[in-house]
Amino acid sequence: MLVSFFAFYAPTCSELLELHYRCLEHKVDHFVIVESSLTHAGQPAAQGLSQALDDAGIPRDRVTEIYLDIPADQDLEIGEIDRLNSMEVLQHRVVNTGNIVSQRARARERLQKDSLLSVLDQFPEGTVFLHSDCDEIINPAHLDYLQSQCRQHPEVIIKVPLVYLQGRADLRAHHRITGQPVPWDGGMFVALHSHFQRATPTNIRSNNLNPFPVYHIAENGRAYPDLGWHFSWMGTARHRLDKIRNFAHYADDLSFLAHGNYSHAAHHEYVTAQEPSAGAMPPSGDVNHVLMPYDTALLPREIWQLPRVQQFLLPGS
Repeated sequence: MLVSFFAFYAPTCSELLELHYRCLEHKVDHFVIVESSLTHAGQPAAQGLSQALDDAGIPRDRVTEIYLDIPADQDLEIGEIDRLNSMEVLQHRVVNTGNIVSQRARARERLQKDSLLSVLDQFPEGTVFLHSDCDEIINPAHLDYLQSQCRQHPEVIIKVPLVYLQGRADLRAHHRITGQPVPWDGGMFVALHSHFQRATPTNIRSNNLNPFPVYHIAENGRAYPDLGWHFSWMGTARHRLDKIRNFAHYADDLSFLAHGNYSHAAHHEYVTAQEPSAGAMPPSGDVNHVLMPYDTALLPREIWQLPRVQQFLLPGS
């Protein structure tokens, strides 16, 4: 059995939910989707999962819905994993330390990621869990092999590298200096019941306090890249601004950001005034990255079968 788990946030994920399901519906046996009462930034989250499932025509018997009630700040417990995940290590320097606002954001994110554990016992031993975000979609052609490798190697965690797309589905983030694609290989992973006896999803995804070695599928010593797509910062300027104000990094002081902090008004202005384009800095604000064209023939064919998804990912196409 294969189960796909991801979080849902109504203002930015409705189209991606439809694409995620349609890409995987013939390979994944069941979907577990969590919706939270608060965003990672601690703001009330609009509830829309039930309506989004209906709008996309997703059968309810294929989905387990989790509604997560996140505690208020005074009741929110911050653990060591939250402190570690809020830091940035840069050339032997650790920055963004002691940022309580960032730590709270990571605590809320942790509760969301780890909510899979609340329904784990509903699935039989031997089930493979694909843990991701809604905007992280694996190419279904690789799922059979990944499942078999996960079962054959329960002593390790297998991460799934994705194409890092930003702003539009035809723009990929590259390193500004080398021109090489920026890897997105730390988020999505496959795991078994037994993995979650020793580590939480947050431990595994962040690779902090993770007791398992992390591996990638490889041949002749070289890891396979591009096993799916990370559709990040998609939609309109309104969607990008909503992401900035509510995602886990919203209050981080980070060295690679053009304006130092996502809460900076100048970055808000950038993502609302600047449409993503080849040669530009990505909406993420990373000064070390640049957007370059990505061949749309390599995208999931389902995009062109779903008009509102196509408009969301490739406006004007």
